[in-house]
Amino acid sequence: MDNTELRQAAWFYAANLASFVAPLLMIAYVARVLGPAEWGKVSVFHSLGLYASQVIEYGFGFTASRDIARNRDDRTVREEVVSKVNGAKLALGCVVAAGALALYPVLPAFMRDPLLFAVSIGYALAQGATMLWYFQGMGRLAQLAKLDLVYRSIAAIATMSLVRMPGDGWWMITCNMLACAATAATGLYLISLETPVRLSSAASAARALRSSFPMFVFRGASSLYSSANGFLLGLLSGPASAGYYSGAERAYRGLTALLHPVMQLLYAKVSHAAGDQGAFGPESRRVARQSALLMAGWGTLLGIGCAIAAPWLIRGLLGTGFDRAVPVLRLLGVALCLEAAGVALGIQWMLPLGLDKQFTLITILAGCSNVAVAYWLAPTLHEAGMALAVVTAHGVLAAACFVYLRHRGLDPFQRGHPA
Repeated sequence: MDNTELRQAAWFYAANLASFVAPLLMIAYVARVLGPAEWGKVSVFHSLGLYASQVIEYGFGFTASRDIARNRDDRTVREEVVSKVNGAKLALGCVVAAGALALYPVLPAFMRDPLLFAVSIGYALAQGATMLWYFQGMGRLAQLAKLDLVYRSIAAIATMSLVRMPGDGWWMITCNMLACAATAATGLYLISLETPVRLSSAASAARALRSSFPMFVFRGASSLYSSANGFLLGLLSGPASAGYYSGAERAYRGLTALLHPVMQLLYAKVSHAAGDQGAFGPESRRVARQSALLMAGWGTLLGIGCAIAAPWLIRGLLGTGFDRAVPVLRLLGVALCLEAAGVALGIQWMLPLGLDKQFTLITILAGCSNVAVAYWLAPTLHEAGMALAVVTAHGVLAAACFVYLRHRGLDPFQRGHPA
């Protein structure tokens, strides 16, 4: 990376670190106030909101950011991409809201906690409206990340002020919802200063949905072993197990966030190089090799640190009464190492090469393996069974990406053009 990219990475790391610390402080407080059972229930609805937000995000974080990265200097193309993505997201938001209204009367778990259900859907709408994809494509992630940091910090302070007793957990989701909405609105305003913002026609939005459908399937499948796990475990083993798992998963997700700045910066760079040179250009492969080494090395260090420090991380994050989360976090440390390898080979190389459908099929395979292992192990091993399902999913994804790239002669560590 050059000096500009290093500065971008440094700023984005600082923002990510702060945005990682603020929610952890909030969780450390909320988990202690609510206790394992109530915290588990809030975590289930929070997971529901995250999973529903993937419907609205639809994979545009990959496809639209790639389009922007390849056309940074073309104002007309940028305007078209922004308009059709916003139009598509508006339609998807309506679908999510309508689906929530249809499901509410027929699912007793939702009817028992109408307030948590309502704010979780509001959180999904706000989270799905993110404009981060545009700034990622333009190579200016730090610009929006700094503002997101401010909003998340305010949300954390507000949550710790408002959650005072069991039953107040809905405030945590509400404050996060408002922070996401503020970031989305600010991002849209900043985009309007350089790119005209308008709603596209229905036909243009439909084209955006069709072109990004493989990534939508990918996001849905990847959510099966990420944001949906807390919700799934709540159904399979009850809210208490979901609480132990979700506490460990929050620490794990905080550590994976430390992978994201370089991942996102290099994604735009590899997309740009692959658009100019193709899969076999020397610059494309050089950046892909650099990305793979950075991701694998950094992910391994974080995973080992996660496994070693698990008792202290859980005690510091959740307090007493959450000892069952320690072995879960150690297992997720293994998943972290495997996730870094999957990011390097899949997101950082297959997607810039336009292998969306192939990567989507691999991700579906990984998601199905997660669900299968969860249904097999979670009813008896509870939160540990879910953690083993995550390890399995990331292992399947990394291995399948490597086998496919090697078979096609697209392994970035291979030299030259295949025969």
